Amino acid sequence: MSEGLSRGFEWCIVICHRLFGGASIYWIWTIALRRTLFRCGLYINSYWTGEMKCPFCRVDNDRVIDSRSSQDGFSIRRRRECLACERRYTTYEHLEAAPLKVVKKGGIREPFQRDKIRRGLEQACWKRPISDHQIEAVVSAIEGELFEMFESEVDSRYVGERVMEQLGKLDQVAYVRFASVYREFTDVRDFVDELRPMLDTEKRKSR
Repeated sequence: MSEGLSRGFEWCIVICHRLFGGASIYWIWTIALRRTLFRCGLYINSYWTGEMKCPFCRVDNDRVIDSRSSQDGFSIRRRRECLACERRYTTYEHLEAAPLKVVKKGGIREPFQRDKIRRGLEQACWKRPISDHQIEAVVSAIEGELFEMFESEVDSRYVGERVMEQLGKLDQVAYVRFASVYREFTDVRDFVDELRPMLDTEKRKSR
């Protein structure tokens, strides 16, 4: 019954929108209806937060149970519950900005892909005590910095260095793993050269 009432209120809001458009009376109606829903313990999903297909049962009937913005303010984390199978999952909303291209070796340009950075971080952090939330925070921090500093293009080397800088703060093992691929280590000496500054820093801290 509660689901039927919720759907009924959603249709009322849609009708108000079509009748009144952007007029102030439309917002008065929608706010009043939304408050009534929450007093009844009901939720408006599709109109206010957007329904998504559940990754488990593929039904597009869910509700948002928690929303939190990232530390840098460039993304919103939403915790959702499927009303069909009652399982929970997490989605992220990100700012859609002007296209940014990454200039690779040889002058090849390709669109910036945050998922590519995330995959690299996940591989470097494999079996390390690093949570998905920490990885997402690093990706968001790098993405925010790039879009703030560059308008249309950024050198791939700059992106790689920013990833290494963030990993160095997060986990030293993950840092070395990423560095070995990014800088194409060929023998043990390359690892030693990369580790030496970190070891020197640890010695100074222990004194």
